[in-house]
Amino acid sequence: MFSKILDFFSPPYFQDEEQNRLARVLYIILITLFVAAVMSGIADSLAGSRTTGPALLVGCVLLLVVLWFTKKGRLQIASMLLLLIMTGLVTFLLSVGQGVHDIGMTLYPIIII
Repeated sequence: MFSKILDFFSPPYFQDEEQNRLARVLYIILITLFVAAVMSGIADSLAGSRTTGPALLVGCVLLLVVLWFTKKGRLQIASMLLLLIMTGLVTFLLSVGQGVHDIGMTLYPIIII
């Protein structure tokens, strides 16, 4: 069981070098976002937030789905799904937060880049 979990979170490897490079970049982005979302979701849930903590934890589950697509070699679907999830999650967090005055507003240019 533990080896399957480690295998799931291991970096993907493909025969095609271009696909392998794209998968590595996508993997680094996914793991970074996953760790950040888990830490923020737990911190917000412990702080008593009833909306942002659970939303971030749902975002973690969606990031795991994107990681699954990446491991299966469906990199275009994974990339588009990642952009949609990030845009939707940031939009939701800004709508329940401080809106355009929230620090999360800086994530929109990062998503575009």
